[in-house]
Amino acid sequence: MAIEADSDALVGSNETVLVITDEPTRASAALGAAAQRFMLVSENGQEYTPRKFRSLVRKGREDELYTPNYVSAVTQTDRGPCLYLDCKGEITLAMQATFIAILTAELHRHGIVDARIASA
Repeated sequence: MAIEADSDALVGSNETVLVITDEPTRASAALGAAAQRFMLVSENGQEYTPRKFRSLVRKGREDELYTPNYVSAVTQTDRGPCLYLDCKGEITLAMQATFIAILTAELHRHGIVDARIASA
């Protein structure tokens, strides 16, 4: 058992993510927790703390940060929970790696050890 991610999940113009698992309720909670963190990931793959991010904004440096514009609420589909990230049509490889790491950590934190992260 493992959490695996498809190579095309959350990269390039694939701005939707789906979690396929036998535990959709827990996966939905994990995806919701990950969504909050996704908003703090820059194009270089760095995840900022909320405090650091606010500090950059206060200093007028938010233009230096390319982060998602929007992350939707989690919706349940017949395949599992999913959400949409608005990253202006381009998720970098560095962002993808961080998004996958965040989602994997949140799935584990919610007790899920067997899942597939895919494009919706």
